[in-house]
Amino acid sequence: GVSVCASEREAHAAIETIMRERLFGDAGETVVVEEFLRGFEASVIVMVDETSWLTLPTARDHKQIGEGGIGANTGGMGAVAPNPLITPELGAVIEREVVEPSVRALQQTGSLFRGFLFIGLMIDGGEPRVLEYNVRFGDPEAQAILPLLAGDFGVLLRGLAQGRLADAVGESC
Repeated sequence: GVSVCASEREAHAAIETIMRERLFGDAGETVVVEEFLRGFEASVIVMVDETSWLTLPTARDHKQIGEGGIGANTGGMGAVAPNPLITPELGAVIEREVVEPSVRALQQTGSLFRGFLFIGLMIDGGEPRVLEYNVRFGDPEAQAILPLLAGDFGVLLRGLAQGRLADAVGESC
């Protein structure tokens, strides 16, 4: 669980609920406090094999349960793609400063990875900050991204599974 706290008082109340009231059971015995970032979230999903990658259209999921970004965070109240707040210039920065170094580092581990790399970002002051990495192509982002893809997605998936994503990109269009 995550509590986004805008003040020190809210943070203390969240810690009290998590640790003393044991909201999350044993999982609440350790709490991680992170820097509060202002801005907006962006979801970047990248298809990756040993030698290439394909960045899918960006998305923005909606986590807070109430209108206007208020209330508790949820697992996702829906998504929109492409993310309307990602300009072409910001998209290029994300690709150059986040996606490329992340994928290159993954490829250089020597481990075989063929799949979807999810990069959760917060855009704070126009700068992308990585919140999380995950390995998934799941909801709610997938529902918003899939209709935007041109060509045959099955060809991309087969190419990804076979380690020939670069070839599949040309074939699917």
